Amino acid sequence: MPTHSVKAYDLYLKARSIDRSESQSEASITRQRELLDEAVREDPNFVEAWAVLKEVYDVSIESMGRMGWFVPEVGDSRSVCNDLLLKSVNALKKAVSLDAEKIETLIARASGVVGEEHLGSEIPADNSEIRRKVMDLTLQKYPDSAMAWYVLGWWYLLNANDVEAAKPVFIKALAHHRLHARIVGGFADYFPECRR
Repeated sequence: MPTHSVKAYDLYLKARSIDRSESQSEASITRQRELLDEAVREDPNFVEAWAVLKEVYDVSIESMGRMGWFVPEVGDSRSVCNDLLLKSVNALKKAVSLDAEKIETLIARASGVVGEEHLGSEIPADNSEIRRKVMDLTLQKYPDSAMAWYVLGWWYLLNANDVEAAKPVFIKALAHHRLHARIVGGFADYFPECRR
């Protein structure tokens, strides 16, 4: 067990189960965030929970712009976004300080809104080559990780703007975990012709 706290581990497993079994929605992301927030309160040294929480913060930020989720009915959406951004940076820093080489930390360093280039700064900067190097390192160490292949697929789509290079990478992610809801959903969104 990656934590001394049974409660923290249970919360973490519930959050991971939502990610693997439910399609992304405002409600599912909120539940994951709440579970992981509670897990790291239970065990502040639970590296996997910090790393996954960082990713969930990033998905929340991305969903604000792409889907209009998490935008407050009253108030400033920019302040909500900045709050999530700071939480993501802090979660990444905590995960890296606890274990920079753990697979969850490596994936957190390479994916989402906040990446490796933000560790020394609160201000976002885009450095896709740093992310790519972290992905290469992750896949060297963990070649069977479906999520690492999935994140690399998104790197090709978002940073390299190369749909053709992304497709076989997504297929490789699916080969490692055919029933992971986030992987299946991301693949189906970009490659609807491959749905079965």
